[in-house]
Amino acid sequence: MCDMSESPVQRVLVVEDNPVLRRHLFSLLDQEGIACILVKNEDEALEQDFRGVNAVVADIDLSEAGGDLQGGILMVKGLAEREIHIPIILISCTPPVNVDGSYGSIKESQVFAILDRNNPFFRKDLMRCLHEVLEG
Repeated sequence: MCDMSESPVQRVLVVEDNPVLRRHLFSLLDQEGIACILVKNEDEALEQDFRGVNAVVADIDLSEAGGDLQGGILMVKGLAEREIHIPIILISCTPPVNVDGSYGSIKESQVFAILDRNNPFFRKDLMRCLHEVLEG
């Protein structure tokens, strides 16, 4: 877990299994003055105390999920089952057209956006989405 030394009001949970990409996301948020908590999979994410967390940025394709569902989708479903209502931005190198046959129900839940990490405007899109979520 990683927090900035001062406790800004805005905190984001980052869920990414790749340590290089996890540090990269931390760096992007840090440059924007947003505090973060870093975890490596959906299980660690679901164990978090969400008080004071304003949003989640999660990889869809978390490698530890197994089965047919991606870890990011399992995390979204787990949060919904626990009635934790928090805006989620999902990211992936290959954004799904249809997730488990239920893209609509996932999108209609608390998923604010699904972003393509390979898009040249990824950073701009991520920051725009985060600012929309964090500023209400």
